[in-house]
Amino acid sequence: ATGLRHSGRLSHFLCGVVDESDPSAFMPTLCVNGKSTSYENLDKIMELTGFRAATAEEPLQMGKWFECDNHGTAVPDFISYRSFQRNMQEDFNGWTHSKKTYPDLWIRPDDSIVLELKGQEFVPTKEFSAGLTMRFPRIKYVRHDAIDGGTKSAYEVDTHQTLFQLYWETLRQRQE
Repeated sequence: ATGLRHSGRLSHFLCGVVDESDPSAFMPTLCVNGKSTSYENLDKIMELTGFRAATAEEPLQMGKWFECDNHGTAVPDFISYRSFQRNMQEDFNGWTHSKKTYPDLWIRPDDSIVLELKGQEFVPTKEFSAGLTMRFPRIKYVRHDAIDGGTKSAYEVDTHQTLFQLYWETLRQRQE
C-alpha cells in the first residue's frame, strides 16, 4: 500500500494475481485507489491488519504491514520472478517497478485482505509484471466477513492465465 508520504494513511493498494506456475507467488497487475470504497471499509481494513496512522499521542503502528529490505529496490519473496512486463513472452527477470508503483508498505498474502475489483477493461502494461492491467479500477467488494462478507484467501484470487483469458475474450468479442 502507499499513502504514508502524503496523508499518513494507506490510500492506494497494489493488487496482483496468482502466478499459476508458482501458486505461492503473485504477479503485480495494478494499483487501486482506496477511496473507491467507503472510509468505513478502509478503516476496517486497517483495523483488521493492525495498521494505525500516527497521531499526536501515538506513533505509527504498522501491524502486519512491513517495509521491504532495501526499500525501493527489492521486492518480497512472494512476488513472482516470472514476468510478462517487457513483452507478451514470459521472462524470469522479475517485476521492474517504478517509484510510482512501488508500495510504501507490504503485507504478506496470508495476512492480506482480498479486494474484488471492477473496471473498464484489461489493457497491456509495461508497469506491472502480469503484463496486463485494468483501466479505471475500483473496489467493488472487500472480501472479508467483517466487511462485505464472503472471506476469500489471497491464494484463491484469479491467476495470471485467467487474466489473459479475459483479455483475449474481450478482444475476440470486439472483433465480432
